[in-house]
Amino acid sequence: MLVSSYFRMRNSHGFSLVEAVIAGGLLAVLSLVIVQVLTAQTNLTDFQNKKDILRIVLEDNAYDLESRTVSQIPAIGECLVRTYDISGKWQSDATVASTATECQEPVPTSAGAKVLWIVSGKDNISVTFNPSTHLKLKQYNSDLRKIRILGGIRNQGTSESYKLSFTVFK
Repeated sequence: MLVSSYFRMRNSHGFSLVEAVIAGGLLAVLSLVIVQVLTAQTNLTDFQNKKDILRIVLEDNAYDLESRTVSQIPAIGECLVRTYDISGKWQSDATVASTATECQEPVPTSAGAKVLWIVSGKDNISVTFNPSTHLKLKQYNSDLRKIRILGGIRNQGTSESYKLSFTVFK
């Protein structure tokens, strides 16, 4: 009996109001930090997924371009504008002049993806190879085209955007 009374609390009235308020405040701050970290990580993962969608869309465009003949590519000085929804599903195509407003910026104004095919002729191709025997372009062929493919994606509900581009000679 002497041992059990030794381990008993002398004051077993519980926590004071001040202690409870301080504990509640610390719990609230800790919860807020955890929520912000998880939200930031979720947004980062979501935007990484959007970047992956853009890469897939551009890869599909590269395969499409590869399967086309020169006569099926927009004419020199034209631009093919393709729009996709935020999941990468095709929405529309339009061929416009390379100087048109739609053809100046690959990032769409709203959530989704946009791909541009800007077509130039052989006069706009300037390349050098070192040594020059490694690769030859069909410099004297009037059918030679330089197609610059630019893609952009905008994240939903934010101003975050991501761009990729590559150039194909056909």
